[in-house]
Amino acid sequence: MRELKQCWKNIDDNKHINSFYTIDDIKKACKKWRFTLKKKSWNFLYPSFNCLIRSIKGIGANYLLPGKTKHGLMTKNYLFKLIDNYPNLGDKFPITYKVVYGILYRE
Repeated sequence: MRELKQCWKNIDDNKHINSFYTIDDIKKACKKWRFTLKKKSWNFLYPSFNCLIRSIKGIGANYLLPGKTKHGLMTKNYLFKLIDNYPNLGDKFPITYKVVYGILYRE
């Protein structure tokens, strides 16, 4: 969700997006075993910012892991700042999901 992460960076320095392991981190963690990893990106365009946010909530990606910074509810002021700073492609709002998946063989 690089678009949303960059958008928040333009607004404040708080942590609003979870950090995840890179594919190299995952490879290091799996090095004791034989494994197969694949990386895939999905790009979506939404007709409105509200549709984009509902989609993120719908898959559970709005959940902030314990110990991460979270400062109360989303205010209208923050919502308008997000919309103003979010990349807009001809009135469409993009989001990119990058996923790493694989198989770990333990023999």
